[in-house]
Amino acid sequence: MGEFHRPVSRWCAEMRHLLVLLGFSACLVGLPVAAHAQCAEYSGLMRVIHAQEVEGRVLDLDGNEAWVADGPFVHRFDLSTPSSPVETAVDSFPVTAVSQVVHRDSLALVYSWRDHRILAFQIPSSGSPVPRGFLVTSKSTSIGALGNGLFVAVVGDSLLLIEVPWDGGLSVRSTLLLPAAASIGAADGSLLCLTQKGNGFQLVDLSDPDAPRLLSQVNAWPHRALALRGDWLYLVDTQALRILSIADRVHPQEVASLPLPGLDEDIGGMTPRLQTAGSMLFVLTRLSGHAHAVDVTDPVHPQRVGVLSLGKWTYALRIERERPFAYAINDQKLSSLDISQPENLRH
Repeated sequence: MGEFHRPVSRWCAEMRHLLVLLGFSACLVGLPVAAHAQCAEYSGLMRVIHAQEVEGRVLDLDGNEAWVADGPFVHRFDLSTPSSPVETAVDSFPVTAVSQVVHRDSLALVYSWRDHRILAFQIPSSGSPVPRGFLVTSKSTSIGALGNGLFVAVVGDSLLLIEVPWDGGLSVRSTLLLPAAASIGAADGSLLCLTQKGNGFQLVDLSDPDAPRLLSQVNAWPHRALALRGDWLYLVDTQALRILSIADRVHPQEVASLPLPGLDEDIGGMTPRLQTAGSMLFVLTRLSGHAHAVDVTDPVHPQRVGVLSLGKWTYALRIERERPFAYAINDQKLSSLDISQPENLRH
């Protein structure tokens, strides 16, 4: 999950103009393959500023802290200085393996598909995580963090809003029966978008935590990953990035598409991932390890402005909410990325 972000970065609005001045108009939409190949020689808006060894395939960010999960262990890193992350703790959780982990406000939710459990923990500034209860699940499960002690889980065709108070135990605050089995795709503010199994998506209003409300079920646009920002939904299928206007929550409209290489990759579930950052969208093809930077300042006319090769088998890419830095996990290492300065463009 990890897409419950609301990044606000002024640097994104300036990037597009500087890139054009630097001669990157060759990367605009609609050019032939040769022009896109030329664009791919550059690292776009990104450069690797640090890499260090760490075991794990699951990554989550909250503020200036990163969590990397490996088996039952979670490595915690202080990201105050992105060019030199400092490992501050290694926590052991009572599960066979951590499949998903999300943490906000010194509280964490851990899911293990092998153990069929969702576990809640309080994370003290020092010492081991304090258990705050658990739920047993029997179906496919995904989890996300909303903040202020609230988390969301989708278990099969049921949505659960989970409350974990700092000084109390886990409780299910409210539930919503979904029209079809789904998993958490992305959220922006109180709007949650669920990926529907097989085809389509569902939009859910979480503005009232005591009464989540299904806004629509859309049985169209098969996709492999999605991201959400405001009234725009970004999907990738096996051929292209597709941009939908969801201003009308019941009748979305596709307004643009942009072919990208590597979207059809799928070995061992290594399907693409999407992340938003201001007016930028990052599309990660995890098997080949390419992070494509797409300017969506004008969602009707998306522009691919660069790509960075992170190496094969890149498991996760996460972007900070407040600063222009991102982090990736691949090849047994945690990489820090500077995604802020156009002058970092290089061959």
